[in-house]
Amino acid sequence: MATSFSGPPADGRGRLARTAALAAALVVLAAGGQLLGLWEPLELMAYDRVVGVRFAAGPPSRAASRIAVIAVDERSLERLGAWPWPASVHARLWQVLARSRPAAVGFDVMLKERPRDPADVRALIEAARRLDGLVMPGGAEAPFPELAGAVRHLASIRYPVDPDGRVRRLVSEPGEPLPMAAVLAALANEASGATTSAGPPSPRAAPAPAAGGSSVWWIDWRRPPVVRWPLSVTALFPTYSLVDVLDGTVDPSWIEGRVVLVGVTAPGVAGADRHLTSLARLGPVPGVLVHAGAVRALLDPGAVRRAGGWSATISAVLVGLAWAAAGSASGRRGGPARAGGRLLVPLALLGLYEMAAVTLFVWAGWWLPMAAPAMGLLGTQIAAGAQAVVEERRRRRHVEMAFGRYVAREVLEELIRSSDLPAVGGARRKVAVLMADLCSFTPFAERHAPEQVVEALNAYLEAMARPVLEAGGMLDKYLGDGILAVFGAPVGGPGAARRALLASMAIVERVQALNRARASSGRCALDVRVAIHAGEVIVGNVGIPERLDYTAIGDAVNLASRLQDLAGPGEVVASVPAMEAARTETGVPPPAPRGWQRFDPETVTLRGRREPVAVVRWRKTGLAAGDGPGPLAV
Repeated sequence: MATSFSGPPADGRGRLARTAALAAALVVLAAGGQLLGLWEPLELMAYDRVVGVRFAAGPPSRAASRIAVIAVDERSLERLGAWPWPASVHARLWQVLARSRPAAVGFDVMLKERPRDPADVRALIEAARRLDGLVMPGGAEAPFPELAGAVRHLASIRYPVDPDGRVRRLVSEPGEPLPMAAVLAALANEASGATTSAGPPSPRAAPAPAAGGSSVWWIDWRRPPVVRWPLSVTALFPTYSLVDVLDGTVDPSWIEGRVVLVGVTAPGVAGADRHLTSLARLGPVPGVLVHAGAVRALLDPGAVRRAGGWSATISAVLVGLAWAAAGSASGRRGGPARAGGRLLVPLALLGLYEMAAVTLFVWAGWWLPMAAPAMGLLGTQIAAGAQAVVEERRRRRHVEMAFGRYVAREVLEELIRSSDLPAVGGARRKVAVLMADLCSFTPFAERHAPEQVVEALNAYLEAMARPVLEAGGMLDKYLGDGILAVFGAPVGGPGAARRALLASMAIVERVQALNRARASSGRCALDVRVAIHAGEVIVGNVGIPERLDYTAIGDAVNLASRLQDLAGPGEVVASVPAMEAARTETGVPPPAPRGWQRFDPETVTLRGRREPVAVVRWRKTGLAAGDGPGPLAV
């Protein structure tokens, strides 16, 4: 079967180059997107998910018991009146807290306006001086000047709110006060002799810039050792109503040595802030409890530490290497199964990486990039999918160009689906070889004009080739006035020898029908002779990449050619190996079709061969009623 196309659609070096390019694109897409912040919204969503996993399955908080929340709740508002309260209430609370000796007190209430009564001013200043560790809002939220001068620590109560409306971190900017939670955590650790990542508390309102720029502390949420259901944010920390503290109902030992946060928790109070957090199940959280959660995050071991851009690069490189390895291992010819396998390896590695990242976060607080590798792989897979579509179309055109004129459409489609294109050098196959040619064609060509010869030749070749295609065989090549056909290649299948035998008989019948038609119009008729043999051959592309022949080579082809010389007009000569192969395929010897006579096996000596060959002859005895050149029933 001669072909004149420019070789396979993709060679090994081109495949490796494309795979390496896609792997490099994955690394650049993942790492570059991470460094540019393109994946930050997805990373924050992933952060929320792993925070939820850590809350549910991670270690419980050790620091929650070191925190106490004094809530301006609905009971307190009912007893003490509408908000805001007079300065005397705050002064009284500070006096009670000073006697309880907390480690630090975060007062999440703004007292920016100076009380009109000088006695209230003196009471606030005196109580503030007596309450060591009092931290009040600083900056734009700082109290009136006299009180600000009496308070040792002023801190920021602002939180950066992400575009999705959630609070996830504390940020310290150069020239700005430290966040209140950072100052409280530093005071608590100072009182206990420990250290904190927030650094030492700043004296009074002096700014505490982070070395080299901004500092960020991430807020996660941990469950307490004992969880009360239904879950609410006030169940995460010991929480007391402010009015109970004033009445002395709260034992001072419950406050001693703890970080105390005072703020509004009652809904509907003007100026009281509420925020969504990374733990969605908590819903909107009052600002004072966000401070409590931030203090706990700083005090608990295993605080969240976000890995730098290097981790995104490393993770992307790992997935990129897996992609490259999978692409190389999948072979030159894609196909859906191998394309799936090429994706499966990096997906599996990505899954292992994500599982490791979640485990490190839950148990050690290490936050590795999770969106960057996934998005890099997704983007590269989209590119690879587009490339696969292009290559599959190119491969399909290649197969159609190579085999479309030599096999039936059904065989062509099966060959396309198989994704196994024949390679240069070929492969060993068990096939059935069919050879047929016209008797006395040379004298016929000598006596007739070339136009008549071509017209007759095309008609007879059509009668010989059509049964081969209908039986699922491959028309290897035209041999002048004959054909060479192969059954069992390029696509293997059951019954190759039986299909070859039936096709040979159909060829004789089609030629006889053609002869009757030609004789009725006064044209010359020619007989055909056919031979088949079964055996091993090498089938594949032979030649150079610019011009290849897909053909069958081997002794079986040579023997079929010799058997054809032995056949008489209108006769089929089948080797005994071919008959045995047909019997093995069906379990019974091939029966003689109607109108055909089968002769007993005979042993013949063929030209050029030392050993005799056993053959069986089949001869058409005449057309029965209804016989004719219809489609071959295999």
